Amino acid sequence: MNIHEYQAAEILAKHGIPVNPGKVATTPEEARDIAAEFGGVVVVKAQVHTGGRGKAGGVKVVKSPDEAYEAAKAILGMDIKGHIVNKVLIAKGADIQKEVYISAVMNRPQRTIMVMSSAEGGVEIETVAEENPDAIVTRDADPFAGFHPYQAKEVAFALGLEPALVNGFATIAEKLYDVFMEEDATLVEINPFIINGEGKWQALDSKMSFDDNALYRHPETEALRDLA
Repeated sequence: MNIHEYQAAEILAKHGIPVNPGKVATTPEEARDIAAEFGGVVVVKAQVHTGGRGKAGGVKVVKSPDEAYEAAKAILGMDIKGHIVNKVLIAKGADIQKEVYISAVMNRPQRTIMVMSSAEGGVEIETVAEENPDAIVTRDADPFAGFHPYQAKEVAFALGLEPALVNGFATIAEKLYDVFMEEDATLVEINPFIINGEGKWQALDSKMSFDDNALYRHPETEALRDLA
């Protein structure tokens, strides 16, 4: 089962991972009000279970509440690869100083959980794998032993992060693994995972998928199901 970006952000926040502020709107009027509440630049993002939102016109950066209204009006009802947009996320504009990619995913051949990261944040990992595979760093974790702090720091150093950023990255990488295990996920992805203007790590966009066979243990996750 897949969930929307805003729902994934709520789960990350529940596990102590800093996320970018955002609220959901289902009408242009709600989008305008949320943009006015945040002030400044906001991003209006279609909430659908498919990629390519940006190329389809489903992501717009705006500078005023009125622009947010017009963006939401254009995006709501849009058909993106067969998915009709019923909700938009109004996300506060971020001051991006650095961005990376990080995820936790099943490594079925090895029967492990693979934590994967790349210094090329904001780029689809499939594109990085095809064009620059050496940029991807992975570490496998035994589900019974867990993902260790030293592994998280190995990933950070392999990405070439400045020493001052390593501990913060490692802490959140460990929490990402915990989200994967505790929520019975099949994918937990943050892309991009940024350093903001305050010098702090923050999840700017996120994606999650869950094991359908384990949803009986997570009725709160099952309740998030939305086929749009």
